[in-house]
Amino acid sequence: MTGVQTCALPIYLPDLARWPTALARGIEIGAAISLTFHSCGHHGLFLGLLAVATCWLLPRRWLDRRLWISFLAACIVVAVTVGPFAIHMTRVMKAHNFVRTDALIGSLSGMPQDYLVAPGAQLIEWGSKWARPYWYLSPGWIKLVLASVAIGLGLSRRRTRRVTLFLTLTVGVSFAMSLGTNLKLGSWQPWPVMAKYVPGLGQVRNVFRFAFFTQIAVVIMAAQAVWWTWLRLRLKLRHQPSCRRIAWIGCFVLTAAFAFEVRPYRIMVGGAPNEVANAAWIDFVKQQTPDGSAVLCLPYPKAYECRDFEVTTRWMYYGTFHGKPLVNG
Repeated sequence: MTGVQTCALPIYLPDLARWPTALARGIEIGAAISLTFHSCGHHGLFLGLLAVATCWLLPRRWLDRRLWISFLAACIVVAVTVGPFAIHMTRVMKAHNFVRTDALIGSLSGMPQDYLVAPGAQLIEWGSKWARPYWYLSPGWIKLVLASVAIGLGLSRRRTRRVTLFLTLTVGVSFAMSLGTNLKLGSWQPWPVMAKYVPGLGQVRNVFRFAFFTQIAVVIMAAQAVWWTWLRLRLKLRHQPSCRRIAWIGCFVLTAAFAFEVRPYRIMVGGAPNEVANAAWIDFVKQQTPDGSAVLCLPYPKAYECRDFEVTTRWMYYGTFHGKPLVNG
């Protein structure tokens, strides 16, 4: 859901000044941003930062009245639907002096080599020997190549130049931000400076999630590359029906290739926990565990595969019945 809303923003924003119902479109954009925040606070904060860094490229006419009507409507919707929650979260974090340590942020920040491998079964397997295990952030090599083609095609036409620059800048900024404290310009680290002045950024844990927006922008550009290529071929081959059909088939195959180049890993299905069969044990834990004490969950996960967390997950499920806290590593 969050991905759908975020993907829609680059489509809405370039044409703000041309919409006949600027107020309605502004409300729609504000609702999309709000829903992104409420779906995932990380993504909502990251989306806001990226919008500030990149959206200045999109307006064609800064003095257009409809542009500012849409912008004001979006701001009001975000202020009303997100503001109270963001303010309360900020007060709670300040009250408890809650800030992530540099060591934790660094351990959950991306590295450039993580973008060499996609998370899933790939058509093109390259770069895995350099990427860190379990840190696969690439959208796929075919998409990356097509996105590069889209940059060339998009910048060559005045009509598509702004949105191409916007998406390219989105890729660059989100990629750099996903590196967190691993991004260094000489001896200077941008992340601690931004975390000091940007509300909420100092409490972020999974910095690598900026890669989510890198992947979205790359996917959009890859789709644009195929579409723009087809439009050009269709125009050039308008008097050659046979060649145009071949071009259409080629574009279709290319679209299928980038759409399915990364496939999900095989899902491992496990048996559902049976609270009825374990009712006696659940009651024992509930009655025998003193208030204020916790239950030690063994064995600890020994690796990072889903199967390694199955035992812990079952303990957590049974914990919803006996209500005692767990220590699971």
